[in-house]
Amino acid sequence: MSQKQSQAALLFFGGIVPLVGYALIEDNYGPLWGTVAGMVLGIGEISFEFYRYRKVSKLTWGSNVLILVMGGLTIFTNEGFWFKLQPTIMELLFAFLLWGSLLMKKNLILAMADKQGSQIPEIIRPRMNGLCFRLGIFMAIHAILNVWAAFSWSTTAWVFLKGIGLTISMIIYMVGEGIFIRQSLKKL
Repeated sequence: MSQKQSQAALLFFGGIVPLVGYALIEDNYGPLWGTVAGMVLGIGEISFEFYRYRKVSKLTWGSNVLILVMGGLTIFTNEGFWFKLQPTIMELLFAFLLWGSLLMKKNLILAMADKQGSQIPEIIRPRMNGLCFRLGIFMAIHAILNVWAAFSWSTTAWVFLKGIGLTISMIIYMVGEGIFIRQSLKKL
């Protein structure tokens, strides 16, 4: 497995492991111990990433600091929904970063692709502003759904939404975006 593939796997599984740990422990021992498990697994994710790559990505730091803060609120109040709101904050932050990048005329998606060395064809680059805006809407809608899930759904259903549900809906969304961009290119 290449370094990029292993980093992608770490990002996918690392972000899910603290949540699954939280759900399994919370289901059997309550929100306090579920939160402690999620926080310990988050610290484990940071430690593993540092051991493996000798650095920790900003996303891993941000996500896990948020897990620790929201976990602290959960322990302090003994209300499990605080821990469950962590993904909402991350998704809203990402939506606002996408929209803010458009206001600053520095498309975040293009900036990230350029930083990774991806070659986005010139004919597609102008359409990326629309993608950036719509992806922000997608993330905001998913964040709203996550708030509803945090307050109204079972922990298992919430973990499914956060983990597999986000991944599946993002894949479906991006396939739809690909079809939309392809159709718009045919009109040229």
